Amino acid sequence: MRRLLPLLLLLCPLLAFAAAPTARPGDKVVTRVWSAGDGQGGVRLLWFVPPQRWGHGWRVEDDSGRVLARRIVPATDFDAGKQGGAIVLGMKAMSDWDFARSAGLAVELQDLPPRRTGFVLRRLDARGEPDGAWLKTTPIDLASAAPPPRPPKDLSAEATAAGVKLYWRPNPGLMPLLAYTVARDDGRAGTQLSSHSSGRPKNDLAPTGGGSDAFAELGAQLTRQPVVLGNDWAAAGAAFIDLQAPTETEVVYQVRGIDLLGRVSAPVVARVFVPDFTALNPPRGLQADSVKTPVRLRWLANASVNTQGYLVERAFQTAGPWEVLNPRGGRPTEYTDREAQPGSTLFYRLRAIDPRGDVGEPGLPLPVNARGEPPAAPRGLAAEVGNSRVRLVWRAAAGAAAYHVERRAGEASAWSRLTTTPTPETRYDDVYGGSPGGRFEYRVYAVAPDEQTGEASAALSVALPDTVPPPPPQVTATSGENGRVRLAFRAAAPAEDTVAVLVLRGADAEDPGLVIGDPVPVARGEFIDTWVDAGKNYVYRLVALDAAGNRGDPGPAVKVRVGAPPLGVPERPEARYLAEPFPHVKLTFTAPPRGLAVLVEAGEGDRWRSAAGPVAGNEAIDLAPRRGAGRYRLRYQSANGGVSEASAEVGVHIP
Repeated sequence: MRRLLPLLLLLCPLLAFAAAPTARPGDKVVTRVWSAGDGQGGVRLLWFVPPQRWGHGWRVEDDSGRVLARRIVPATDFDAGKQGGAIVLGMKAMSDWDFARSAGLAVELQDLPPRRTGFVLRRLDARGEPDGAWLKTTPIDLASAAPPPRPPKDLSAEATAAGVKLYWRPNPGLMPLLAYTVARDDGRAGTQLSSHSSGRPKNDLAPTGGGSDAFAELGAQLTRQPVVLGNDWAAAGAAFIDLQAPTETEVVYQVRGIDLLGRVSAPVVARVFVPDFTALNPPRGLQADSVKTPVRLRWLANASVNTQGYLVERAFQTAGPWEVLNPRGGRPTEYTDREAQPGSTLFYRLRAIDPRGDVGEPGLPLPVNARGEPPAAPRGLAAEVGNSRVRLVWRAAAGAAAYHVERRAGEASAWSRLTTTPTPETRYDDVYGGSPGGRFEYRVYAVAPDEQTGEASAALSVALPDTVPPPPPQVTATSGENGRVRLAFRAAAPAEDTVAVLVLRGADAEDPGLVIGDPVPVARGEFIDTWVDAGKNYVYRLVALDAAGNRGDPGPAVKVRVGAPPLGVPERPEARYLAEPFPHVKLTFTAPPRGLAVLVEAGEGDRWRSAAGPVAGNEAIDLAPRRGAGRYRLRYQSANGGVSEASAEVGVHIP
């Protein structure tokens, strides 16, 4: 979407015209309609008007009044309602010539006199006659071909593991290039791309939308539909990524631009060698057949046929330094380390080699423990207690490579292991979450490099704080009457754990909501929300707070619909007839209360018709006043459709 923002800015001037009032005969309507001629009596026109202002088609005339196209309408199978909003429809029309013609927003004319000519597009009514609204182009010389679109500039290609990334920049000309096509030649398409080949005559106006075979001669066409990028985008971002480029070969890419009228630019070409990045993937399945010396390693071969061999590296720490055990590499998927010493902790990892001798990233290290003496018991076990975790620290034990930590709830309970795998650190955080209090006991024992376990440390008893949050309050009653929400509640058992309640309000059951207002003392038992709109639904959740400051989980969602407040009766309005810039009656009145809108009714004999509204301000206009003595009155309308009694009438003479 970020890339399409410049395209939206390009579309805005056209939308501004389309939102203007319907033009009348003699009015001057100034707008931009894109046009280009081929120098041989042919011309293309493209315009944009939102669907609600399409009317019943368009008639194209030249500036002398000669009818060139009597009626242009959308194709029979074109449904504007399925194209999204006006912005989306405009983007499609301005980036796909075939789509614009199908929508009735573009036309190609042939065999026109070779002179300077302007064009007028007149909107048609249901009878196929002009209804007074029109668009007018700047005159162009049909004897001269319009300059062709400029090709993209600064094209470059970068081969990455995520695909081949193509970068280019727009090359502004008289008409923006919003879309592009990309073709690829890897030497297997039967043709070669040339940096000098254009593919089409420069002034060719043939469409380039979906299904076009305009680039079939250039190798593999990568864009079935043109890539819509707008007329500007971030220079650091790739304009196109080829996810299926062939590997271990040189690939040629060709990019062309397409302007608003579907005209194709000359191509630009970039070449890049695409290596097989998967050939350097770290080998998988590394394991040790034996932890006794010598250590025998084996692993799975890479899936890529371009992997030429493997390097085996060894270190005494996971962070290195690492040494290569087989500098010449090799294709076997096993290796025996005859230099491993008993009682040591060794780490092994693998790297793959590609056809050019490049070495890939290493895989995860595999720890291997050689047999040695059992370690001593850890000493100095101490604890730092927090609200949700206990941090244990101890002194390193002789002969230890790592440690296991155990915990129990009391002398009568069994010990349970907290460490699934031994930790090499002399520190451990036991995150236990909330607790009502009580005590834990901890002990630590060391693990040698050969996985032998030593004696456990002395047990350490730790007192835990009370951090259990209170349960959610219970909602006992709800009301949405008179334009406000009332919630009645009570604390859940044990009630003495809750001292206050937080109220969360959201739009629906999936919305977690935000806290509104200050904490409500639980003794108050109710909460009133006046910042709501009549006719809307709101979802509330309650959260309990205890004396220790613990905050509980939100309770179940409660949905409340706000009823309408008393509507009242509007005051008598003021009315004035105005002849300029068009005949209308302007009414002024007091703005309605919050949450209400104003309906304007005009009297015709003993009947009343809707003249304007609903409006939320203090003015309204009757665009279709009836001649004679006019009568007007007001009513209030609530969000849920309720209507108040009518105000006193006001009269006005309408000539």
